[in-house]
Amino acid sequence: MIDRHGLSVAPALVRFLEERALPGSGVDTDHFWAGMADVLARFAAENAALLARRDALQTRIDDWYRAGGAQDGGVQRAFLTEIGYLTPEPEPFTIAPGSVDDEVARLAGPQLVVPMLNDRHLSDDAYLQRLLALPAATAVSAALPPPAAAWAQASCKIAITPGVYPSAHVLPATYIATYRPIAETQLRIAGDRLAAILNAALAGP
Repeated sequence: MIDRHGLSVAPALVRFLEERALPGSGVDTDHFWAGMADVLARFAAENAALLARRDALQTRIDDWYRAGGAQDGGVQRAFLTEIGYLTPEPEPFTIAPGSVDDEVARLAGPQLVVPMLNDRHLSDDAYLQRLLALPAATAVSAALPPPAAAWAQASCKIAITPGVYPSAHVLPATYIATYRPIAETQLRIAGDRLAAILNAALAGP
Protein backbone atom coordinates (compact mmCIF):
# COMPACT_ATOMS: atom_id res chain seq x y z
CA MET A 1 0.00 0.00 0.00
CA ILE A 2 1.07 3.58 -0.64
CA ASP A 3 0.57 6.42 1.83
CA ARG A 4 -1.18 9.52 0.55
CA HIS A 5 -2.05 12.07 3.25
CA GLY A 6 -2.53 9.31 5.80
CA LEU A 7 -4.57 7.10 3.46
CA SER A 8 -3.37 3.61 2.59
CA VAL A 9 -4.03 3.35 -1.14
CA ALA A 10 -3.54 0.42 -3.49
CA PRO A 11 -0.61 1.03 -5.87
CA ALA A 12 -2.73 0.34 -8.94
CA LEU A 13 -5.21 3.04 -7.92
CA VAL A 14 -2.41 5.51 -7.18
CA ARG A 15 -0.89 4.90 -10.61
CA PHE A 16 -4.21 5.26 -12.38
CA LEU A 17 -5.12 8.51 -10.65
CA GLU A 18 -1.70 10.15 -10.75
CA GLU A 19 -0.62 8.99 -14.20
CA ARG A 20 -3.87 8.86 -16.16
CA ALA A 21 -6.89 10.42 -14.49
CA LEU A 22 -5.53 13.62 -12.93
CA PRO A 23 -3.02 14.86 -15.55
CA GLY A 24 -4.74 17.42 -17.74
CA SER A 25 -7.76 17.70 -15.44
CA GLY A 26 -6.59 20.89 -13.77
CA VAL A 27 -6.59 19.19 -10.36
CA ASP A 28 -3.26 19.08 -8.58
CA THR A 29 -2.34 15.59 -7.37
CA ASP A 30 -1.48 16.66 -3.83
CA HIS A 31 -4.64 18.76 -3.65
CA PHE A 32 -6.71 15.75 -4.71
CA TRP A 33 -5.30 13.44 -2.05
CA ALA A 34 -5.61 16.12 0.62
CA GLY A 35 -9.24 16.62 -0.31
CA MET A 36 -9.93 12.90 -0.36
CA ALA A 37 -8.39 12.48 3.08
CA ASP A 38 -10.48 15.37 4.39
CA VAL A 39 -13.72 13.93 3.01
CA LEU A 40 -13.03 10.52 4.52
CA ALA A 41 -12.07 12.03 7.86
CA ARG A 42 -15.31 14.01 7.99
CA PHE A 43 -17.72 11.30 6.88
CA ALA A 44 -16.11 7.94 7.70
CA ALA A 45 -17.63 7.81 11.21
CA GLU A 46 -21.09 8.77 9.97
CA ASN A 47 -20.87 6.21 7.18
CA ALA A 48 -19.81 3.51 9.65
CA ALA A 49 -22.81 4.37 11.83
CA LEU A 50 -25.16 4.10 8.85
CA LEU A 51 -23.71 0.71 7.93
CA ALA A 52 -24.16 -0.48 11.51
CA ARG A 53 -27.77 0.73 11.42
CA ARG A 54 -28.31 -1.19 8.18
CA ASP A 55 -26.88 -4.36 9.74
CA ALA A 56 -29.11 -3.95 12.80
CA LEU A 57 -32.22 -3.57 10.67
CA GLN A 58 -31.30 -6.57 8.55
CA THR A 59 -30.78 -8.67 11.67
CA ARG A 60 -34.22 -7.76 13.00
CA ILE A 61 -35.83 -8.57 9.65
CA ASP A 62 -34.02 -11.90 9.41
CA ASP A 63 -34.99 -12.83 12.97
CA TRP A 64 -38.62 -11.88 12.28
CA TYR A 65 -38.85 -14.14 9.25
CA ARG A 66 -37.03 -17.00 10.99
CA ALA A 67 -39.62 -16.75 13.77
CA GLY A 68 -42.42 -17.17 11.23
CA GLY A 69 -43.02 -13.58 10.16
CA ALA A 70 -46.33 -13.11 8.36
CA GLN A 71 -46.58 -13.11 4.57
CA ASP A 72 -49.42 -10.59 4.58
CA GLY A 73 -48.30 -7.32 3.04
CA GLY A 74 -50.06 -5.16 5.60
CA VAL A 75 -48.49 -7.00 8.51
CA GLN A 76 -45.08 -6.77 6.86
CA ARG A 77 -45.46 -3.03 6.34
CA ALA A 78 -46.49 -2.55 9.97
CA PHE A 79 -43.45 -4.47 11.18
CA LEU A 80 -41.04 -2.57 8.92
CA THR A 81 -42.53 0.71 10.09
CA GLU A 82 -42.26 -0.33 13.72
CA ILE A 83 -38.53 -1.05 13.48
CA GLY A 84 -37.85 2.14 11.53
CA TYR A 85 -37.10 0.51 8.18
CA LEU A 86 -40.04 2.36 6.63
CA THR A 87 -40.56 6.00 7.54
CA PRO A 88 -43.22 8.57 6.58
CA GLU A 89 -42.68 10.18 3.19
CA PRO A 90 -41.17 13.64 3.73
CA GLU A 91 -42.76 16.85 2.54
CA PRO A 92 -41.62 18.09 -0.90
CA PHE A 93 -38.42 20.10 -0.76
CA THR A 94 -35.92 21.75 -3.07
CA ILE A 95 -32.16 22.18 -2.99
CA ALA A 96 -29.85 24.60 -4.75
CA PRO A 97 -26.60 22.75 -5.54
CA GLY A 98 -23.58 24.74 -6.63
CA SER A 99 -20.58 23.76 -8.76
CA VAL A 100 -22.28 20.52 -9.79
CA ASP A 101 -22.56 19.12 -13.32
CA ASP A 102 -25.99 19.54 -14.88
CA GLU A 103 -26.29 15.76 -15.23
CA VAL A 104 -26.27 15.55 -11.44
CA ALA A 105 -27.91 18.82 -10.40
CA ARG A 106 -30.74 19.27 -12.93
CA LEU A 107 -31.08 16.38 -15.36
CA ALA A 108 -32.33 12.95 -14.38
CA GLY A 109 -30.25 10.47 -16.31
CA PRO A 110 -30.97 6.77 -16.80
CA GLN A 111 -31.29 4.88 -13.54
CA LEU A 112 -31.18 1.18 -12.83
CA VAL A 113 -33.83 1.39 -10.10
CA VAL A 114 -36.43 4.15 -9.84
CA PRO A 115 -39.39 4.78 -7.49
CA MET A 116 -42.41 3.67 -9.50
CA LEU A 117 -44.73 6.13 -7.75
CA ASN A 118 -42.63 9.09 -8.88
CA ASP A 119 -43.73 9.98 -12.40
CA ARG A 120 -40.71 12.19 -12.99
CA HIS A 121 -38.29 9.34 -12.40
CA LEU A 122 -40.41 6.73 -14.11
CA SER A 123 -41.02 8.63 -17.34
CA ASP A 124 -37.99 10.93 -17.54
CA ASP A 125 -36.38 10.49 -20.93
CA ALA A 126 -34.27 13.65 -20.84
CA TYR A 127 -30.91 11.94 -21.10
CA LEU A 128 -32.10 9.76 -23.93
CA GLN A 129 -33.49 12.72 -25.81
CA ARG A 130 -30.21 14.58 -25.45
CA LEU A 131 -28.42 11.66 -27.08
CA LEU A 132 -31.01 11.42 -29.82
CA ALA A 133 -30.64 15.13 -30.49
CA LEU A 134 -27.17 14.45 -31.87
CA PRO A 135 -27.18 14.69 -35.69
CA ALA A 136 -25.87 11.15 -36.05
CA ALA A 137 -28.75 9.80 -33.99
CA THR A 138 -31.58 11.34 -35.98
CA ALA A 139 -31.62 8.59 -38.57
CA VAL A 140 -32.03 5.78 -36.06
CA SER A 141 -34.44 7.40 -33.60
CA ALA A 142 -37.51 6.08 -35.40
CA ALA A 143 -36.18 2.53 -35.41
CA LEU A 144 -35.46 2.31 -31.69
CA PRO A 145 -37.32 -0.19 -29.47
CA PRO A 146 -40.22 1.10 -27.30
CA PRO A 147 -39.58 4.47 -25.61
CA ALA A 148 -37.77 4.32 -22.32
CA ALA A 149 -40.86 5.40 -20.38
CA ALA A 150 -42.96 2.59 -21.88
CA TRP A 151 -40.22 0.05 -21.18
CA ALA A 152 -39.89 1.24 -17.57
CA GLN A 153 -43.64 1.16 -17.02
CA ALA A 154 -43.87 -2.35 -18.46
CA SER A 155 -41.03 -3.49 -16.18
CA CYS A 156 -42.78 -1.98 -13.14
CA LYS A 157 -46.04 -3.73 -14.02
CA ILE A 158 -44.17 -7.01 -14.21
CA ALA A 159 -42.46 -6.35 -10.89
CA ILE A 160 -45.75 -5.80 -9.03
CA THR A 161 -47.50 -8.80 -10.57
CA PRO A 162 -48.54 -11.25 -7.82
CA GLY A 163 -46.13 -14.15 -7.69
CA VAL A 164 -43.13 -12.37 -9.18
CA TYR A 165 -41.58 -12.04 -5.72
CA PRO A 166 -42.15 -15.49 -4.18
CA SER A 167 -42.27 -16.00 -0.44
CA ALA A 168 -39.97 -19.04 -0.56
CA HIS A 169 -36.23 -18.51 -0.30
CA VAL A 170 -35.54 -21.32 -2.79
CA LEU A 171 -37.05 -20.78 -6.24
CA PRO A 172 -38.83 -23.79 -7.74
CA ALA A 173 -38.04 -24.88 -11.28
CA THR A 174 -41.51 -23.80 -12.39
CA TYR A 175 -40.81 -20.23 -11.23
CA ILE A 176 -37.61 -20.00 -13.24
CA ALA A 177 -39.28 -21.52 -16.30
CA THR A 178 -42.12 -18.99 -16.04
CA TYR A 179 -40.29 -15.76 -15.37
CA ARG A 180 -36.88 -16.19 -16.97
CA PRO A 181 -38.22 -15.59 -20.51
CA ILE A 182 -39.96 -12.42 -19.30
CA ALA A 183 -36.78 -11.09 -17.71
CA GLU A 184 -34.71 -11.98 -20.77
CA THR A 185 -37.17 -10.17 -23.03
CA GLN A 186 -36.98 -6.98 -20.96
CA LEU A 187 -33.19 -7.15 -20.89
CA ARG A 188 -33.04 -7.71 -24.66
CA ILE A 189 -35.24 -4.67 -25.31
CA ALA A 190 -33.08 -2.55 -23.00
CA GLY A 191 -29.90 -3.86 -24.64
CA ASP A 192 -31.19 -3.20 -28.16
CA ARG A 193 -32.15 0.33 -27.19
CA LEU A 194 -28.82 1.05 -25.54
CA ALA A 195 -26.90 -0.37 -28.50
CA ALA A 196 -28.83 1.79 -30.95
CA ILE A 197 -28.27 4.91 -28.87
CA LEU A 198 -24.55 4.26 -28.48
CA ASN A 199 -24.11 3.43 -32.15
CA ALA A 200 -25.80 6.68 -33.09
CA ALA A 201 -24.00 8.80 -30.51
CA LEU A 202 -20.57 7.40 -31.33
CA ALA A 203 -20.96 7.24 -35.10
CA GLY A 204 -18.39 9.17 -37.09
CA PRO A 205 -19.29 12.25 -39.12
